[in-house]
Amino acid sequence: MLYYRFDFEKLVQILIISWLVFRLLRAFLRGKPNLVRAALISSLFLFVIFLLYRTFEPFEFTSGWSSPKANLKPVQGILSMIENASKFDDDLTRRIVFINIVGNILLFSPLGMTLPLLEKRLNKGWLVVLLGLSFSLTIEIAQTFLVDRVFDVDDLILNSFGTL
Repeated sequence: MLYYRFDFEKLVQILIISWLVFRLLRAFLRGKPNLVRAALISSLFLFVIFLLYRTFEPFEFTSGWSSPKANLKPVQGILSMIENASKFDDDLTRRIVFINIVGNILLFSPLGMTLPLLEKRLNKGWLVVLLGLSFSLTIEIAQTFLVDRVFDVDDLILNSFGTL
């Protein structure tokens, strides 16, 4: 099995420079841009970069699966985290569980707030949730190739709830 470590910071630099050049060229070719829309699109772009950074770090990829590691049972992982936190009766453990659950919800909430503002056709809640679920599923599938990450159906549920 082959391992590959990726330098995400360099990719972020390239993406941001490319994004700025693209937005400037677009503004030059199309005339005066809508500043509110441009700010929303740029903030969504930066949010996606942040989201990918948080969900993929450390950036160590493997060429194949060493062992299938995944949580495919809905809510079981959340309940076992809460149960383990109550067993230890430790503030740090409870804080970690809280950050994991609330963090997965809040992590996708900017997506649910920004998409309907950018595109009027996305004013339907179910459509925005479907897009959030699709994005979260893409991330979870990609995480199966990372060394220290796992596919977790609970993350899909919490991320979709956050998008809503």
